[in-house]
Amino acid sequence: LGYQFKDTFPKNSFPSKFINTMTDTNSFLIRLEFYHTAYKIVKEKPVFGVGFYAPLDKYFPRDYESVFSPMGSKVYFQNHVIHTNTLDNLFLTLTARAGLLFSIPYFLFIIYVIKKLFFLLGKSVKERQDSISFVAVLSGFLVLCMTFDTLVFPPLNWTFHSILGVITKYHS
Repeated sequence: LGYQFKDTFPKNSFPSKFINTMTDTNSFLIRLEFYHTAYKIVKEKPVFGVGFYAPLDKYFPRDYESVFSPMGSKVYFQNHVIHTNTLDNLFLTLTARAGLLFSIPYFLFIIYVIKKLFFLLGKSVKERQDSISFVAVLSGFLVLCMTFDTLVFPPLNWTFHSILGVITKYHS
C-alpha cells in the first residue's frame, strides 16, 4: 500500500526515513519473490512441506537469479533470506513448511470461524457487538499475518490462536 500511494503523501508529513521504507520497491519485489518460492516448495513437497525450522538456503543458492528484478545486489537478498529464514507471511510459511495436509484444514478452520462470526451478526444486539469486536480484532491480525510471519514470534501466534479458540466456543 505504501508504494502504491507514495506520490499522494503530503510533503513533510512523515520523516523521510519512513517514506523511504514505506515506498521501497525492494520490499514489494522481495515479497513477490517469496510467493514464487513458496509455490516452488509446494510443487516440490506438497503433502508435508519442508518442515518448520528447515533452512531455506536450498531454494536460494548463491547463484540464485531473482524472478522479480531489480532487487539490488544478490548479497542483499541472500542476507535477507539467511537472516529471516521465513517466507514473509504466515500463510506462505505455513503452506510451504507444513504442506497442504496441515494447511488446508487450518485454512478451513479459519473460514469456519469467520462464517460463525458473520452468523452472529444476525443475533441479539449484545452478540452483534461482540461479533463486530471479534471481526475487528481478527481482521487486524489477518492483515498483520499477510505482511509479517507471526510464526517466528510465538507470543503473537499464541494470541491469535487464543482468539480463534474463544470465538469457536463463543455461544456454541
